[in-house]
Amino acid sequence: MLTYCTIRKLLLFLMLLSFAIIQQACIPNIQRSETNIGGRLLLIGERRGTANGVPKIFELVLGTEILQPLWMDVPVGRLDRRTVLSPDNRYAVLWAGGTESLDLTTGAFNPISVPGGATHPTFSPNGDYLAYVVRGDLISKNLGSDEAEVVFVAPCEEYTLGGPGITYCGSIGQPVWIDETTLAFDAFVGAMPSTITGSTDPKLDPNHALVVTVDGELIHEFDQALGIFEGKGPTIIVEQGDGWAWLEASALARGIFQPNPLNSSGYRPLLSPDGELLIVDFEPTKRGKQQLVELRTGMTKTITEIHIGQNVAWSPDGYFIATLFGLDNERKLQIVSLEDGSEILMLEMDEIPVAGDDTTPRIQELYRWMLLAWLP
Repeated sequence: MLTYCTIRKLLLFLMLLSFAIIQQACIPNIQRSETNIGGRLLLIGERRGTANGVPKIFELVLGTEILQPLWMDVPVGRLDRRTVLSPDNRYAVLWAGGTESLDLTTGAFNPISVPGGATHPTFSPNGDYLAYVVRGDLISKNLGSDEAEVVFVAPCEEYTLGGPGITYCGSIGQPVWIDETTLAFDAFVGAMPSTITGSTDPKLDPNHALVVTVDGELIHEFDQALGIFEGKGPTIIVEQGDGWAWLEASALARGIFQPNPLNSSGYRPLLSPDGELLIVDFEPTKRGKQQLVELRTGMTKTITEIHIGQNVAWSPDGYFIATLFGLDNERKLQIVSLEDGSEILMLEMDEIPVAGDDTTPRIQELYRWMLLAWLP
């Protein structure tokens, strides 16, 4: 006959077993059959000084840890944080001192006619179009034909204020693609002149958000700005007060705004290229660790802290993340596994040898780096 103490112990064991099963079920199922890191990283290195300040593109084949100069005649311009990649990682649009498209598989270089002062570049899901903002106006460019269409013109209003008239125009936040023909963006009251039309509108709308087609057809209008920050695949990230949330892009296209709050108030979250995974900061008291979230299931995993920023690249198979961080002359390359959350590589950029060092400046002379892409 079981005693009271024995029964309590059995119940406690069953409770702990159930908790472990639940915890295991809440971990994203990221598994791979091999443990070796493959592929190659493309980086841009910019040398110190004005005479030698032309950036060059380098290739780092993982496993060799030697930097190989590539396409040394490609005029990549000065490094710029607005450089964007096509969804398939084949093309990079280098957004600095002019706009160029670089084929990352062949090194082919093609200029893109974009007006000066353009901001917020973003590729369409298939990579056929590039949307950007020019002083309050949203433009969609067909990269095949190089033709540009005005999607939205910020409204303007003229104020005399008892003196010469001043035209105030609205501005546009980061546009995101819902599908290949549909864009969403926030529109704000501002004082930025339109470059497309010189006309004025008698009514300057308050802050709001719009969903439109690339032909300029209005699909939905929201009576407030939504805090749209980024969009990839089926997911849109929005900034909500002091925190972050995500929502379904397809729902926004139907006029439904239902943000799903994230347990993060830190630096911006990092969205995977397919829009299914998200990396978020914990509270400031849990420095050194971050959370990997599988958005459609809610499953989470704790991983080694990744230095989220512009210099981040996901591996082609989606199992690893590479990032560059640190001061310009003290850059470090970090790779973290999403399978077990561990850091599996940390390299000092100024200690990585350069192939053909007799003809290539020593790596120590390169003072600024940018991580461009992770290719197979």
